[in-house]
Amino acid sequence: MPEAKGGFYISFRSEPARRERFKESADTQGRFSVELSASDWQLQQKDMFVLSLSEEPTVLECAAIGRRKRGWHNTGASNIEFSGFVFFVRST
Repeated sequence: MPEAKGGFYISFRSEPARRERFKESADTQGRFSVELSASDWQLQQKDMFVLSLSEEPTVLECAAIGRRKRGWHNTGASNIEFSGFVFFVRST
């Protein structure tokens, strides 16, 4: 029986320097990792994320697969690697 699926929206609006590093890594390396608090929701091994890498949180630049990485992490947080980006093109 298929299991229920969901997804997440994430924005780095309040962290401009970090946001730019993530955007550059997504463009050049096709991946980046970040530690995300997981105290309010349950992450699966892989989840779909829609990302805003802009100052404006309503602008959605891309979608990506978020994969929980192994290794050490802080209490209540998981290290998530984003990859498999699909960038959205906005028409002007």
